[in-house]
Amino acid sequence: MSIMALRERPCTTRSQASSQCCSEARPLLDILCWLQSALWRRSRDAGALVRCAVGAQAYLGLSESALPDPDRQDGDAPLTVSQWTRLGRGLQAARKRVASGTAHLDRWLPRLAFAFGIDSTETAILGLAIGYKLNRDIERLWDDLSDLRGYSPFLHDPELFALLLGTREAVIRPCLEPDARLRASGLLAVDDDGEITVLPRLLSLLARRVTVTDDEVRSLLLSPPRQAELPWEAFQHLGESAEIAANVIKGALENREPGVGLLIYGPPGTGKTAFAATLAAQVGATLFPVGETDSTGDEPSRSERLADLRMSQRLLGENKSSVLLFDESEDLFPSDPFGQGSARSRVFLHRLLEEGLAPVIWTANDLNVIGPAAVRRMMLCIEMRQPGVTARATLWRDLARSEGVALEEADATHLARVVPAAPAILRNALRATRLANGNSATARMIATGIARAVGGGCLPAAGASH
Repeated sequence: MSIMALRERPCTTRSQASSQCCSEARPLLDILCWLQSALWRRSRDAGALVRCAVGAQAYLGLSESALPDPDRQDGDAPLTVSQWTRLGRGLQAARKRVASGTAHLDRWLPRLAFAFGIDSTETAILGLAIGYKLNRDIERLWDDLSDLRGYSPFLHDPELFALLLGTREAVIRPCLEPDARLRASGLLAVDDDGEITVLPRLLSLLARRVTVTDDEVRSLLLSPPRQAELPWEAFQHLGESAEIAANVIKGALENREPGVGLLIYGPPGTGKTAFAATLAAQVGATLFPVGETDSTGDEPSRSERLADLRMSQRLLGENKSSVLLFDESEDLFPSDPFGQGSARSRVFLHRLLEEGLAPVIWTANDLNVIGPAAVRRMMLCIEMRQPGVTARATLWRDLARSEGVALEEADATHLARVVPAAPAILRNALRATRLANGNSATARMIATGIARAVGGGCLPAAGASH
């Protein structure tokens, strides 16, 4: 189900609303009460307020007596003084009835403010942006006010933020700058059309009405940690590079060094992701993947991956035991190096590479897409190669032992020669052998089948023989 389909509207009937206004309506009531006290009743903005109040009467818990006369409920004709006053009193009474209640969003906002270090103004902006995305009455009010100004019906105007939050535009504008905390944290983003968007993962949690405690913000927003599946010895063919990488990550965490990026590159199937997980485990760190799925578990867009990266950096930047993994990083880099938008995007990405607080392990299949400018900003670059026969034989023996599969030394050497596959394939083949209660012949058949399928019907080249 989409986020649009989950937009909040708990009160669905007028009889329910007449007895008690839902506390979820309080954010909208706060906005309408403020506008009614601040607007001139003859202004066009006052007409938008009237249309919103009439359209959301049941949701707000407004009585019939609080509404203007029927011929003025469309907001086109200004209300009389008495009607305007009566509407204001009705809105205030409705808000008073829910003053002690807590809206679902109100449970999240203080915890988000604490976790991301945003102030009260930034928190209010975030709350309004979330309200626009999840509450159809707030959306309609905003779009109505935008239309009166001749704007597109998008969430992008600092003037309207100021109007609905009861503050000055000069206070709002700095909070929406690219380097300000709201956008630097990934909580808010601005797309190519200038529309403000909210972190999709956060919107999904709120739309599904997931409850949150002070200790759960990070665990709910971050991807589950990636566990190491292969031992450190599985990558001994990388030699000194692996040890240097471990020392770099360890030093970065201990010293909280900003802008630490390690690039692991090479053809698909060489074990780049597996090495990243083992590398983090080797230094006692937790590896958090970034942007692997969108808020619904599907493939994320480039903007969603970028927002996830910024959010993860913000939440984990001060943590001395966390490392980020950005797999298949080519997706993040614009494909058109000559377009103006692409140039701006590259500058932004380069700054992100240089200033990130948490170490990031990047993996890539194609260095040409990433480009030399980004590669120069990496602290260490490691090419992943297939291990030689001797290393593969040792790995076969070690993995077989850990999986409880009986494998003679001669069989391990034979498998290493005939199946020149990546460490992850070896692990999967041995797991399948264990489940099948098989032997060396079973492992050979399974590993050969996987390696052949990965190679498009042909076994990969055996590579070095030592």
